[in-house]
Amino acid sequence: MESDIEISSGTYRSFKHWLWMKKKESMIAEIPSTETLLQNWIHQFQQQGEPEMLCSMFEWLLEQIDNLKKNVDHKTHDIMVA
Repeated sequence: MESDIEISSGTYRSFKHWLWMKKKESMIAEIPSTETLLQNWIHQFQQQGEPEMLCSMFEWLLEQIDNLKKNVDHKTHDIMVA
């Protein structure tokens, strides 16, 4: 799959102990929103003509959302009981 994540090189400063500064290389990326990722995935699957793969992806995604909801409900219950 292709990605719309833009990555650019840069530098940042790091302090070693409290006396020295050292420049280090870094990679800076702008992470797209979930909505943008999903729209791009759907577009790519439609272009590839693989609707069964798109269905599989949505089933997996719905399963992940259900698991997240269960986890949040469980944590919320634990907080309320404590």
